[in-house]
Amino acid sequence: MLRKNFIVKALPVFAGVFLLSLSTCVVQEEQDSTVPKTGQTLCYDTAGAIIDCEGTGQDGEYQAGVASPDPRFTDNGDDTVTDNLTGLIWTKDSNRAGESMIWQEALDYCEDLSLGACGDNWRLPNIREARSLSNYGSIQPSLPSGHPFTNVVMPMYYWTSTTVTEDPTFCWTMNVGWGLEDYFLSKINDVYTTLAPTAWCVCGGQ
Repeated sequence: MLRKNFIVKALPVFAGVFLLSLSTCVVQEEQDSTVPKTGQTLCYDTAGAIIDCEGTGQDGEYQAGVASPDPRFTDNGDDTVTDNLTGLIWTKDSNRAGESMIWQEALDYCEDLSLGACGDNWRLPNIREARSLSNYGSIQPSLPSGHPFTNVVMPMYYWTSTTVTEDPTFCWTMNVGWGLEDYFLSKINDVYTTLAPTAWCVCGGQ
């Protein structure tokens, strides 16, 4: 399946949206947080050097949010893994699809999958579900320490089911190497590029 002419867009307003999200998600002292910890424990200056966290206001200073359960993941013994933090069930093989594909092919692949206790109730994750696997204190891969997933190839981009509001012909992806979701890719253009997104399917959750 030879493909070419894959289009990549960067979202120019992502930084602003991210900052806005932060401003609306401030943890109030009188309320319990339902936001998981990011996994970030270090702090950095503008040059990327590690610095003392005190007074920086970075995630590494506050480390707010809900801590992950121990163990974070349960290997179900049927080629699936349950995330005990979110309740989502993932295929244990993160590259089970085995090839890059366009967005519709990724949707179809997950919908046609039959595996484990989930049977045929698999789907392509939305961006929030995909992002829930990220540990922002780790890279290559940006997954929680001790995760049981196999075939995590670097770099690897995965499709999500979330369409870009500004342009419905594009869709969000997740980079499992760096935990980034700041790229959105064309649904309809061919995909044989260095990004080569594939499908990592999920089931369950809320």
